[in-house]
Amino acid sequence: MRGEKEHLVLLVVLPYAPEGINVRIRIFDLHGRLMGTVVKTHEEGSYIVYKWDKLGRLPNGQYVAKLEAGEQRSSRRFTVAR
Repeated sequence: MRGEKEHLVLLVVLPYAPEGINVRIRIFDLHGRLMGTVVKTHEEGSYIVYKWDKLGRLPNGQYVAKLEAGEQRSSRRFTVAR
């Protein structure tokens, strides 16, 4: 919609860590180029919601969101289409 900012919302379920855990989420294109960092922080919760408001800067295409949380690693593909 015109005038509305585009953003990516990520719900992250973190592994249990009583002392907290370091979290980093980055966005890559399919060529492996870093397009942006959603968050790089230390968290103490288990369910965290992150909002990345720079999605509008990405051209149409497919991307990968990579999560690193302690020893946990995961990735998810998503598509930007306008």
